[in-house]
Amino acid sequence: MSDNLEPNHDEVELAAPPRILLWGCIALVIISIVGSIASVYIFREVLRPGQQARVMEYLPFMEAFLPPRPAADATVPTVGAPVDENQINNLLSLDLNNTDTEQPAESTLQVEITPEITPEITPEATPEAAMQPSEVVAIVASPTPQATSTPVPSPTVDPLFLTTVERTWGPSHINTGFEWARQTWNNCGPTTVTIAMSYYGWQRDQAYAAQFLKPDREDKNVSPWELVRFVNQQSDLQALYRYGGDLNLLRTLVYNGFPVIIERGHMFEGYEWLGHYQAIAGYDDAQRVFFIQDSFLGADNVETYEEVEHFWKEFNRLFVVIYDPTREGLLMDILGETYATIESSAEHAFEVAQEEARTNPRDAFAYFNMGTSLVQLNRYQEAARAYDIAFSLEQIPWRMLWYQFGPFRAYYEVGRYDDVLIYVESNLGNGGEYVEETYYWQGRALAAKGETNAARSAFRQALRLNRLFEDAQIALNDLG
Repeated sequence: MSDNLEPNHDEVELAAPPRILLWGCIALVIISIVGSIASVYIFREVLRPGQQARVMEYLPFMEAFLPPRPAADATVPTVGAPVDENQINNLLSLDLNNTDTEQPAESTLQVEITPEITPEITPEATPEAAMQPSEVVAIVASPTPQATSTPVPSPTVDPLFLTTVERTWGPSHINTGFEWARQTWNNCGPTTVTIAMSYYGWQRDQAYAAQFLKPDREDKNVSPWELVRFVNQQSDLQALYRYGGDLNLLRTLVYNGFPVIIERGHMFEGYEWLGHYQAIAGYDDAQRVFFIQDSFLGADNVETYEEVEHFWKEFNRLFVVIYDPTREGLLMDILGETYATIESSAEHAFEVAQEEARTNPRDAFAYFNMGTSLVQLNRYQEAARAYDIAFSLEQIPWRMLWYQFGPFRAYYEVGRYDDVLIYVESNLGNGGEYVEETYYWQGRALAAKGETNAARSAFRQALRLNRLFEDAQIALNDLG
């Protein structure tokens, strides 16, 4: 009997993979993990916001790795002492003609802030009786080839249009000749001012303007005075800015052929609340709309009177007019005594905001605007009170201190340096690290507290963001 067995071809012994291949796979996995972590770190901590935005255009999921920001409905924090009812009443009865800035005149007006909801804007406002032609003096522009309008009727008085000045305008009008451009990343201010200047034939673009307005492309804010300085220094045109405008004034300026820029809040679709500039090109009373050259939304943007008024109020109804110097006389006639100077416009804006706060004691923007006007008038004690009240109502959007710096100045001038630094830290943690004024006020507060070296560092950082920021350079020089 034979012991020979047939081989089993189903059982084949496989050789183990080379050890180097195993270690290579492990190394590849480790490199991938480390590379992913490094990529996220670089995206989050190294890249600047503009670079992050570019990455997210191609890799939208990377947005999940952005540094945390306040919630969309977050507001500016409250740092002052609890608001006293007497302070509110004193502010609402404050007479700007009273020379005693520390003790406003007492009033029988008693206001209590109750937990009512701030009313929203209504879709329509009902016009009231028309003024007779004899009640107004027409202000008519010299012929401008770019301007077209319909015949002039008697203007309508509308409660939405807050004004103490009688003016006239046509029922519809649009100024043509603007060269619209879409803004590049974070470039609203330079783009809007060049759009407005193009009405007069200006040929330079937003990149040219940005060299003077925001040398660092990440700068979150261009202030109105910077727009005015740019126009006055870099062109043959002139510009001015004022507070407390109204829709009647906008229509009168547009009707007379003046491009007007307004600063306002905006809720863009898919975005949170932001500050924004717009160039007003025309209006139509029948449709109750403004025609707007918007650097983000387009050349043919249309917004209702109610929408413009609602969001314009959030910036104390500030406006910039760009004009040919040969037409300055006409412009000043239109502006009148109310807007003859920045200070007179601030007085008017304060009175408007004061009346709004009396009507609705929970209107945080009314108190904020009072504070802004009072800072402009160097009445810092009352301004600080107004800001305290505004912040206590928890309605002011958290980005507001990227654009408006009145609270920093008011608190600084009354010696509340720690409060200034609290708001500085708030800005540094929410994107305001790309706002040179954040570091400027940090430096001012630190210098006042005797922390000279830290103050120097803050002023230098402000100048790194904007080398043309003269106030920061002066403050740095003063420290030696």
